[in-house]
Amino acid sequence: GIKTRLNGVSRHQDREKLGNALTKAHHEEDISLIKEIGANSIRLANYQQADYFYDLCDKEGFVVWAEIPYISMSSKIDFEGTNALNQMEELVIQNYNHASIIMWGISNEITIAGKKNNVDEILVKLNALTKKLDPYRVTTMAQVSMLPVDDFQATLSDVHGYNHYFGWYSGKVEDFKGWLAHYRENQPNRPLSLSEYGVEGIHTLHSETPKVKDYSEEYHALWHEKAYEILENTPFVWGTYVWNMFAFAADFRDEGGSKGMNNKGLVTFDRNIKKDAFYYYQARWTEKPMLHLTQKRFIDRAQAEIIVKAYSNLNKVSFYLNDVFVEEVISSNSVFTTKITLKEGLNKVTVKAEDLIDEAVFNKVKEKNLSYEVPEKDKNKGVMNFDMAGNWFDDLSEEENPITVDPNYYSVKDSLHIIMADEKGKAFVEKTFQDLIKHPFFEMLAGMSIEQMRNMSKDGFPYGAFFKINEALQKIKK
Repeated sequence: GIKTRLNGVSRHQDREKLGNALTKAHHEEDISLIKEIGANSIRLANYQQADYFYDLCDKEGFVVWAEIPYISMSSKIDFEGTNALNQMEELVIQNYNHASIIMWGISNEITIAGKKNNVDEILVKLNALTKKLDPYRVTTMAQVSMLPVDDFQATLSDVHGYNHYFGWYSGKVEDFKGWLAHYRENQPNRPLSLSEYGVEGIHTLHSETPKVKDYSEEYHALWHEKAYEILENTPFVWGTYVWNMFAFAADFRDEGGSKGMNNKGLVTFDRNIKKDAFYYYQARWTEKPMLHLTQKRFIDRAQAEIIVKAYSNLNKVSFYLNDVFVEEVISSNSVFTTKITLKEGLNKVTVKAEDLIDEAVFNKVKEKNLSYEVPEKDKNKGVMNFDMAGNWFDDLSEEENPITVDPNYYSVKDSLHIIMADEKGKAFVEKTFQDLIKHPFFEMLAGMSIEQMRNMSKDGFPYGAFFKINEALQKIKK
């Protein structure tokens, strides 16, 4: 056979105003968009999807990762995993003859709340059952980012992936490099996939200086450029799955001024708008000549000197400002940029590559258009936002006030579950994390250390609060 890297996307099937009540035409539109971007693989996350969609994957020749919704935390009442095993059996038996399926996914981020409720034993049974039902295909798992790379679960299934969001929930996008090196050092003979990676990007929000948690379309695109370049150039990564092909509903979310949505999709919830990052992947994954000028929705510009960017799978792109030639740019990574100076009022930017042309109009204005930014009332909201009791007004410098930990006492290195097992610790958590305890995700989040939770949303969890929480916990003896 021919060694083939899997350039994949994950798919949630729900749609705006329709949920999961979909027609064949809706499934056909989704498969058409995935073909258009140039992907060769689809992760059908995180549940069994419509049989007709598997038919379409067969027809179009996609490589499919199919999985059951054994996700986030094992059941607190089903310690034998009976329900998960039943769903696994149904998934395999019902879909065995779909030629597109090459992987059976037995779980997704199942230890996000820690190893609880007999999870390791259930995973062993799921893997064994799947291999018994179908000895010819491989089993796989999508690991939560915090799972140690030398954990038992990291070698259980035939192949596996990790879900990582460096540059969004923690760290910076460049941290992919360090983590991948760490993985390779500990698992020198076990290739992996990135089963999820992505960031939020709202197509109505824009920035000249995109940064983490600004929710802008520009940061969304820039992040994918940087992340994919690292992943594409890591030989032991056998596949990548963008999270997500389509924006999808998530009722507990309230981020970036958008309630009830996960906006990581390359395409909007209604399938009407392809974000700029969609065209970046199209440039990387397709051979038919294409050209796309980015930031078309970022019309009003308060800054005169701006960077304009195009994506193309050709190697040369010419830029024009108001029909005047600016520069020809050569690139080998599908990203082409140049600097231009806008005149007051309307400006036309044109890009050309071979016989392809694309253009946009930018309006030079005197003041920033504030509608391009997250409303002030919605800043620092999110799944990992912490509204804690007490006064944390005097925020501290992390560099000048590092935390110290005596292992004989509780600290931010411990999970809330561990701290709450102690009577004094429980009283402290209930007083300090009042709003978090009410959060629908609390049971899962409480399995993480307080330090891990803060790393997922430093804007919503000031260092001063983090420092003082640790200081208080260090007075409670284990």
